[in-house]
Amino acid sequence: MKRGRVAFVFWEGYLGIAPSLVNAARLLAQHGFGVDVIMRRNPTSPAPPILPPEVRCIEFLPCSQFLSCSQWTRGKRVIWRIDYYWCSLTKILDLLQLTLIAAACIKRGRCQGVFGVDTYGSIAAYVAAKLKGARFFYWSLEILLLSETRRWADALCKRLERLVSRRAEFAIIQDRDRACCLAMENGMAVERFLLVPNGPMGFLRETAFRRFHEMFNLPPQQRVVLHVGAIHDAYYSRELAAAAACWPKNYSLVLHEKDRRSEAEPYLQRVAQAGKGRVLFSLNPVSLDELDKVVCSGDVGVVFYRTDLGPNWSLLATASGKFAFYLQSGLPVVCLDMPGFREVVEMYGCGICVKDFSQVTEALEKIFTNYEFYRANALRCYRERYEFSKYFEQVIAAIEQPK
Repeated sequence: MKRGRVAFVFWEGYLGIAPSLVNAARLLAQHGFGVDVIMRRNPTSPAPPILPPEVRCIEFLPCSQFLSCSQWTRGKRVIWRIDYYWCSLTKILDLLQLTLIAAACIKRGRCQGVFGVDTYGSIAAYVAAKLKGARFFYWSLEILLLSETRRWADALCKRLERLVSRRAEFAIIQDRDRACCLAMENGMAVERFLLVPNGPMGFLRETAFRRFHEMFNLPPQQRVVLHVGAIHDAYYSRELAAAAACWPKNYSLVLHEKDRRSEAEPYLQRVAQAGKGRVLFSLNPVSLDELDKVVCSGDVGVVFYRTDLGPNWSLLATASGKFAFYLQSGLPVVCLDMPGFREVVEMYGCGICVKDFSQVTEALEKIFTNYEFYRANALRCYRERYEFSKYFEQVIAAIEQPK
């Protein structure tokens, strides 16, 4: 039974690595909704996976790509200041463009609701929904605090996000800790949030893949310690590589990047130097539907985030996509001892939390000594705490409920 259309307005545009939005679109299509995902084109991220015919991805090139002043010399302070204000101006123009395109795509009387994703997406979605008489919902994937903004456009739009998020019929966020944080920041009631963890959906029939053994010609007994996601200081990539240099010879650290990059990049070269030849780079991103084969090719998943970058980085137990993907594939995890992760890991026995990188070797040895125990617990943790579809049922019920 067809039930009208639902729109997502997604400023960032990295749908190919946004499992929550992909899963939401698929589930809405299964329940009879048409879905429009309106987003800026992100050339560095993988293309979106194959979606049901009821789902339309409406991508556009942001006007800022044609108005960039990055080629100007930045050595002089006056040019730097021009660049600083120009970037904010083009961001506002991109927001206006996103708003107009969203409004043009939403049909009056046929749209059951518009989801605004994060700061800029929520502003565009709210205006478009009001212009077309549609309901407005707010979805937080990332938490941005006003105190963290550096450009005037970001500060302005954060203030606007506060206003429009209060006017949403309901909001979605990953867990209660993040809900409390964002509710305080935006002046919202915590009770208005529906909690939906970020991560994959469903269960894997096959978990035995040897992608990295074939790619890097590793011996069959080699253990693959896997990090999935960006290779960046925010994930302690250099520190992790330095720790891997001291691991037993039968352990290999594989860093699988979410975006297309080159080993010639200075930062990746520094990571390689820190690893002293013990780090392997997988730099060809894959579709979200192929990511399980990448993850299943590892033996243990590692999760390290810097905690001094604000609550968006310190409250990640249900917002970390890599963590949920590891558990779905039955990979035990080694995590930095952070709030949220510690409670989950200790409750389910699905891995080990460490306080610093000197403890990683011992944690890996402990896991490999009793591997099937940790693997079974990882699968149970995913089934009970992270499988997406059972949490999204409440969202579909809220959409179906008359205004």
